[in-house]
Amino acid sequence: MIAKNCSLSKPTSTPPSRASSNNVLMPGLSPPSAPNSKQKAMYDRMSKVSGENFDREFAKHMVDDHKKDIKDYEKEAKKNDAAGAYAKEALPTLHKHLETAQSLTGTATTGKL
Repeated sequence: MIAKNCSLSKPTSTPPSRASSNNVLMPGLSPPSAPNSKQKAMYDRMSKVSGENFDREFAKHMVDDHKKDIKDYEKEAKKNDAAGAYAKEALPTLHKHLETAQSLTGTATTGKL
C-alpha cells in the first residue's frame, strides 16, 4: 500500500521532524499541539478504509493538499521577507511532490498548475 508509513496511518500530537535544515520555526511561532478539526476528520475518514480504497483516497488527498499548498506558497513567495524567501525555495519541491501524487492517481501533468 502507498501509505504504509504515512502520517495519516496513525494520529500524532507533534509534527513530524523535517529533513531540511531550512525548516526551522520562525521566531514567535510555535507548532500546533494537536491536529485541527479538518485533520481529525480526514484521519477519521481514512481510518475507515483499507486496501485499494485507502490507496485511492490517500493519493487523491495528497493531490488536493499539494495543490492548496502550492497556491498558498505562491502567494507568500510574492512577499519580500523571510516567509517569502522560504516559500520561493520550497515551491520546486512542492511541485515535484504534486507530480508524484498525480502519478499515483493517473492525473499527472507537466508544468505548473
